[in-house]
Amino acid sequence: MFRSTVVFANIAAGSGAALCALIHALSFFDVVPGFLVRLFAATVLAVFPFGGFTIFLALRVGRTYGVSGVDLSAFIAQRAPRWQRHVGIVALVYASIHLVLVAFGAVGAQKSTGPTHVPFVLSAFVVWFYLWFMQVFTVGLRDPKIVEPKARRSDQARA
Repeated sequence: MFRSTVVFANIAAGSGAALCALIHALSFFDVVPGFLVRLFAATVLAVFPFGGFTIFLALRVGRTYGVSGVDLSAFIAQRAPRWQRHVGIVALVYASIHLVLVAFGAVGAQKSTGPTHVPFVLSAFVVWFYLWFMQVFTVGLRDPKIVEPKARRSDQARA
């Protein structure tokens, strides 16, 4: 049951990342339909429960392998597929560049503030969050010690 929950969470995180990336791309041309803005708002709100589940799974990885703190993030990154690490790094750098440009005023604020307005910085960082969630879920799915149910003491005594 836990494995299927992690598979569902991984698929949902991938869908969230793809949706945010699509909305981000459409924002460049200022053609984001209203229903996509509402989906984006739901995707932003979904970051919180996904983040909680991701922290739970990351702590389970850390407890299983005796890793904690900053080492845990590096441990998960090493075990994640290379393409996910690279895409996550590119998304983080891209979002950070947007944040720096907006913070220093090199890029003016988007002119449109209507109901179809999606901030570039927000959509870029939400993509990065979902990509990081996918890394943790993928590491959990690749390791049977993490997602397989642990044997109960009564079951161990029978064996």
